[in-house]
Order: sequence, then C-alpha cells, then structure tokens
Amino acid sequence: TAIARAHHWYQQLMSGEEKSMRSIAAGTGFKECYVSRLLKLAFLAPDIIVKILEGKQPLGLSLQKLLKEMPYDWVSQRKGFNIYSPPS
Repeated sequence: TAIARAHHWYQQLMSGEEKSMRSIAAGTGFKECYVSRLLKLAFLAPDIIVKILEGKQPLGLSLQKLLKEMPYDWVSQRKGFNIYSPPS
C-alpha cells in the first residue's frame, strides 16, 4: 500500500494535479512529513517492488527499514536490502 501511495502521489506531483506535498497531505489527511517520507518509495528499484509484491523480499525488510535506510541508486538498494535479481 505504501509503495502504491508513493507512486500515485509522485504521478500527481509530476502531472501537476497536486502542487506540493502539503496539498497531498491536506487532501489525504496524512501529515506532510509522512507524505515526504513515503514519496521516496517511488524511487525503489522496480525489481525490488516485484519481489515485495510477490512476497519474496528478505525477512526483516519492513516499511520502516525501507524508509530509514533506502539509498536512491538501485545498485545500493539491492545490496543494502540483500535483494539480488538475476540479470535480464
């Protein structure tokens, strides 16, 4: 749910439907700091998202861990979260 929200909010910002995190917060009832923290999930590597959706993420990979420790580059995400995808 958090990842879906993040992608939805990101698309709203990019399309201009929403002007700011503050407007998203006002429209959803969430605090602006929560919206800000969750938005970084929109930059999670696609293969990591697939693993999470399939329930194949490593044990211990929680929303809290993602929000606290998520680097923005995908290679570091895979390494830091112990998620290795086969090359395509």
